[in-house]
Amino acid sequence: PPPAMPAASEIISKYISALGGEQNLHKITTRVITATQDIPTGPGGVIPTPATVEILQKAPNFVLRTAKTKDLTQLSGTDAQGPWVQDARGRVNAPAIALERSRETRNADFYEALDIMKNFPKLTVEGIEKVGTSDAYVVAGIPPDGVAVKMYFDTKTGLLVRKYTLTPTPSGPSPYQVDYSDYRDAGHGVKYAYRIHMEPA
Repeated sequence: PPPAMPAASEIISKYISALGGEQNLHKITTRVITATQDIPTGPGGVIPTPATVEILQKAPNFVLRTAKTKDLTQLSGTDAQGPWVQDARGRVNAPAIALERSRETRNADFYEALDIMKNFPKLTVEGIEKVGTSDAYVVAGIPPDGVAVKMYFDTKTGLLVRKYTLTPTPSGPSPYQVDYSDYRDAGHGVKYAYRIHMEPA
């Protein structure tokens, strides 16, 4: 018989503990991330261009992201009015697709890990799948916008290793996958993924 699956609440609780625990997570109210990233540029966004990135975050849901290449600077973020992006002409707009706005709003939640149960009122454990060489529990969550998000939690470490979404578009479902790895203690006893791969970027 297939192995009995733990409840979704158990998997989420283990994830929070693996990050450092609820108490330690709540101690932090601001975060500064500096990184390098290949950002999509050129016609159709198919040319990866190296950029330096700085992300400023403040609880509960404020984000300012600056990405700089040798030729351009991109600004985006989330504030009290929701997610926004600044185009090459300096105009500030919200993401065009409503589901993208919902996703970016959830991602801006400073305590996203602690709010999984709130953001996804319905959670279902679908089984175990391979992510790389490791086994991961697959937990499907349905947020208020109705588009399911699959979250993959390493069965041994408890850490989140992947998110997967199929976003409906006029031309058909569009897959979006984010992989998380290289977790390290970023200070105050809290772990953070130091390598994040997004597909598409």
